[in-house]
Amino acid sequence: MVMPVYAGYVPSYVSREPYITVDEFLSSPTGTDTTQILPGGTPQQNRDALAGVIQRASNEADVYCCGPTGCLAASIDVQTAPPQGWRVQTRGGLRQIWVPVDNTPVVAVTGVSLGWDPSSVTAVTDLTGVWPGQKVITIPISGLTTTPAGTVAYPTAGAGSGRAWGAVEYVNGYANATLSVAAAAGATSITPTDVLALYPGLQLSIYDTTSGRSETVQVASSYTPGTASVTLAAALSYAHVAGTAVSALPPAVRQAVVSLTSALIKRRGGESIVLAAIQEEPSRKTIGEPGMTADEEHAYRILKPFRRVR
Repeated sequence: MVMPVYAGYVPSYVSREPYITVDEFLSSPTGTDTTQILPGGTPQQNRDALAGVIQRASNEADVYCCGPTGCLAASIDVQTAPPQGWRVQTRGGLRQIWVPVDNTPVVAVTGVSLGWDPSSVTAVTDLTGVWPGQKVITIPISGLTTTPAGTVAYPTAGAGSGRAWGAVEYVNGYANATLSVAAAAGATSITPTDVLALYPGLQLSIYDTTSGRSETVQVASSYTPGTASVTLAAALSYAHVAGTAVSALPPAVRQAVVSLTSALIKRRGGESIVLAAIQEEPSRKTIGEPGMTADEEHAYRILKPFRRVR
């Protein structure tokens, strides 16, 4: 049986929380009627339908900013070397590989594999010296040998080669989640639905529009990335129920998703066919409620600075 070879550059994420919650949208001054998203539906059915529209709006923001496969929320991506390999640079006597990445902002480098030949790539076990820049990850080459235990830290063969092959795994994007369990006032930790891209010192916003008591918190310096319970640098000022948004996503992006959600609702409500009589042709067809185009234009204007150039 022939074993397939899998591409490593497809992004992965633990969860895909929408970029705003239903309560956040309902508390925003959009003037959008959300009671008839599902005509004749119950309040709960319309609330569920609104959640689906918010997910679509979040996806539209992703496609506009990041293309068909990227996303603004935190994800794990793999950047593989091009067919010609990465060129080894020499700066200040130090040999390095510069790996330009497709997705930003880079939060952490979680894995590196290198080799002087595409057929012999080895996982790097010591990431000391790897520098995650905004758009380029720098990997040192010269002066690095095998570890005392004999496990490979960096390639040592082919030191004269001007090209290297391999892959770099990295976390990029903005932490975005909701609370999986309620948090009491005075609590010194929270439990989000997703801890990807959370690291010591990161500031997070808790958007509690239900109680009107939103607050900003900071991840404690003692926090170990990946741990489900996130220790905070200071106690919570307010209590928050499960499902409350906790995010590092820029507020401008969240506002754009509010506008996109409003536009989608208006588009859905405006695409109706009006019949003068049951046996006649449609007298007119509406193509959108007032404000739909303005909402879309406003959203894309806000999102423009966040577009990733590929």
